[in-house]
Amino acid sequence: MDSEFSKSLFLPYPVSGLTWKWMRATDIDDVFSIIEQIEAKDNPPYRTTRDEVEQLFEQTKHWIGIIATDEIGRCCAFVHARLRISSPLQIRCNGGIIPRYRGYSIGTQMIIWQESAARFLTRSIGTDSEVQIVCRNEYHDSAYSDLLLKAGYTSTSTFHEMRADLDVLPTAENPGPMIEITAWNPALEDMVRRAALEFAPDAVHSKGRSMEQWMSNRNRFAPELSFIAVDKSTDRTQIAGFLMAAKYPQDWEVLGWKEGYIDLLEVGVEWRNLPVGRELVVASMRASEQAGMNKIATGVSSRHEASAARLFGNLGFVEVSTQQEFTRTL
Repeated sequence: MDSEFSKSLFLPYPVSGLTWKWMRATDIDDVFSIIEQIEAKDNPPYRTTRDEVEQLFEQTKHWIGIIATDEIGRCCAFVHARLRISSPLQIRCNGGIIPRYRGYSIGTQMIIWQESAARFLTRSIGTDSEVQIVCRNEYHDSAYSDLLLKAGYTSTSTFHEMRADLDVLPTAENPGPMIEITAWNPALEDMVRRAALEFAPDAVHSKGRSMEQWMSNRNRFAPELSFIAVDKSTDRTQIAGFLMAAKYPQDWEVLGWKEGYIDLLEVGVEWRNLPVGRELVVASMRASEQAGMNKIATGVSSRHEASAARLFGNLGFVEVSTQQEFTRTL
């Protein structure tokens, strides 16, 4: 792997006692260790699991990464870049530096290397098409945001974390004529998958996914908190919408309570003037309360901020934190 990369992509120079090496598929535990140290210091309202780190390596075969080690071999920083086939192409980057090495120009090295990695990955699929590098400031690090802006990135979206108490639950209403809100049904998986491709063709969860891809990366999926809206107004059953929820118990100790989490809510265009989305969320809220959860949360992108914030806000959700996403086009 080293020789393959070195033909067209180079490691950053050693800096502040750290030396860079190529990341391998066997380095999951090293990346997880770096993230653990970062989260222990920054104390975000969640904790990343090893399973979630593993997903970075499994989402696509088109990825590359680097890890910085100190004089005795301890892993102190990393960058992971992966290609997402979309229009335009995207290189989605994750990275981090353990607290003791912040402020030593390592972040600058990482951002510069991302550009080379993006060009390498696009060439690896035989194209020189326009590509977007996408990074998210997950830890509200103003210094990191400043570095990205100085490197030519722009803030393109904001993700709003919203949460609701389950002490008082909203009343379930009629989602629409001949529409039923049903419990998650494995027999409908393929119909839901095809509906997702139709509803949100550019979404991470649906773009070009085979059934195998659709079913993968579900370690935290909670079918008991997830629901499907089925339209039975014609002879052919249709999926009007669906909600996929999860449970992240590793976060509960940090939060101080148990909560369900709405990972994905989609409603088809022809049903968006009906309260289908509302009733899916209400069903998940009620199921979460019955499952012993104290609260329920979700993330709302600024791309859908007005409608989604209104929907969740009307059901008692309030904003509790934000994350910025930065993009640079090459």
